[in-house]
Amino acid sequence: MCLEKRLEPDIEKHQTKEQAGFRPAFYGGSILDLKLKDKHRSCDIRHKTKLINAGKHAQQLKWKWAGHMIRTTGERWTKLVTTWKGPKGKRARGRPIDRWTDDLRKVAGDNWTEAAGNRAQWRQLEEAYTRGGP
Repeated sequence: MCLEKRLEPDIEKHQTKEQAGFRPAFYGGSILDLKLKDKHRSCDIRHKTKLINAGKHAQQLKWKWAGHMIRTTGERWTKLVTTWKGPKGKRARGRPIDRWTDDLRKVAGDNWTEAAGNRAQWRQLEEAYTRGGP
């Protein structure tokens, strides 16, 4: 039986990265006709079925897009919006909403835009970002 690489289903239904990694692994087990009580490891199931870990793949795509976007020349809309500091004035009460760049800053630091300019350094940080995550 030939299986193509594909993203695991129903990933958008899950709220966190930890939850996203659980259900799709069992889906791979059903392809191999494995029973849940046999307790096969998720990484072994993914290796045999050649399914992609959707959470890790999404992180890799985000990291690569961020580096690509920052290295572009000119004043593009995506670059301007990402590096925009926000409106001046008071913020609403409560916990601030996480920004798209917050988890990039956790791995690459506050000067993540400068780190993205150096491709070799950015690739090394990508491994740290996708392995442990923010």
